[in-house]
Amino acid sequence: MPNLLNHFICQMKFRIITSFLLFIMALEANAQPILWNIKNIDGIKSNTSSKLYKQIIQKADKYVGAEFIDITKKSRQFIDDTHYYVSLATYYWPDTTRNDGKYVLRDGYINPEREKYDRVKLYDLCDRLTYLSLAFYMERQDKYYDEFIKLLKGWFCDSNTYVYPNLEYAQIVPGFNKNRGNRMGLIEARSYNDILESIRLVNMTRSLDRSIMASVKWWFYEFSRWLIESKLGLEEDNAIDNHGTSYDLILLNIAQFTNQKELASRITDNFYQRRLATQIAEDGSMHEELKRTNSLSYSILNLSFIIDFCIIQQNMGVSYYDQKKWIIDRAISFLQGYLSNGRAWPYSQLWSIDWEKKRLSYEVNRLLRIDSSNTNKNVFRIELNSEYNMLK
Repeated sequence: MPNLLNHFICQMKFRIITSFLLFIMALEANAQPILWNIKNIDGIKSNTSSKLYKQIIQKADKYVGAEFIDITKKSRQFIDDTHYYVSLATYYWPDTTRNDGKYVLRDGYINPEREKYDRVKLYDLCDRLTYLSLAFYMERQDKYYDEFIKLLKGWFCDSNTYVYPNLEYAQIVPGFNKNRGNRMGLIEARSYNDILESIRLVNMTRSLDRSIMASVKWWFYEFSRWLIESKLGLEEDNAIDNHGTSYDLILLNIAQFTNQKELASRITDNFYQRRLATQIAEDGSMHEELKRTNSLSYSILNLSFIIDFCIIQQNMGVSYYDQKKWIIDRAISFLQGYLSNGRAWPYSQLWSIDWEKKRLSYEVNRLLRIDSSNTNKNVFRIELNSEYNMLK
C-alpha cells in the first residue's frame, strides 16, 4: 500500500493556500475554553493548598519529560502504514468456537486487549494535554508549555510522528471488513473535545505560535472533511443513538475551532429533528440506549453529549437549551424518576448504578451554566471535590 503521508502533505499545501484566510481569521477565536467551566478552573487556581490543585500539579510534573507518545510505534497493527490511528472494537472478543481468528460481540464486557492498540495513546495524549494546560494556566511555568507544544507537534505536525486526520481503522473487528475500521469507532473522536479545550486554555494564557496553531487547525479542518465525506463518517452521521449525537458534537466543536460557520449552522438546524426528536420518546426514554446491556450508562452518556451540544450553542450566542428544554427535560425526568425516587432501574445494567446516579446529578447540574431555572430540579449538588467533575 502506498504511503499516504506524501498525499496528505500535498493536500495540506493546497488547502493551506485555499484556506489560509480562514485559519488566520480564526487563530485568536475561542480564546477561552467552551466546554470546560473556567469558573471551576479559576476556583481551583485560587486555592493553591487544595487537594485538587496539588493533584493537577503532580500529574503535570509527571508528564514533563515523560516518554514521547509516538503513534507510529505499534505493538500490534493491521496495516503497514503506521501513521494510521488503529484501535480494537471495545466489546468484541475472540470467538472461541472457531479457529479462524474472528471476533464476536459481548456487549458491556470490555476486551482488555484494546489497550494494546492506539486507543490508549489517544487517551494518554488527552490526559497529558489536559493536565499540562491546567498546570500552565495556574502556574505559568514554561516547562508545562514546552511539553504541551511538544505533544501537539508530535501528534498533529511532525511528518515523522504525525497522525492521519481520519479514523479509517478505529474499532476494528478482527476477521470482518478486511480488518478495516467500522463506523462505531468514530465515537473515539470524543477525546478530541478535551484536546481542543486544552488548546484553548493554553492559548488563553499565552498565544500559541501561529505556525503551530495553523497546522493544528489544518489537521482538524481535514478531519472534519473526512467526517463529512468518508463512508464511515456518513454511516455514523446516520446513527440513531448516542453515536449520532457524539458525531454532531465533535463536528460542531471542530467547526467552532476552525471557523466553519456554515457547517456549525447546518448542524444546529438539523440537531432537533435528527437527534432529539428521533432519540427521545414521549415518556423521555432513549429507546436505542435501553437496548444496551448498560442501558443506564448509555442513556446518561447520550444526555451528556446533548448537554455539551447546548453549552457550545450558548457560546455561539444561541440559547438552544431554552428552545428545546421541553424535550431535553423529558429525558432527564425519565432518568430521575428512577434514580431520585428509589425505584429500581428495570432495564439491563451491568455496571454500578450508584455511580450512574452521581453521573446523572453531575450532568444535570452542568445545565446551571446555561439556565439557572434548573435549580428546582430534584437533584443533589455535587461539590467540586474530584478530578471527575472539576472541568465542566
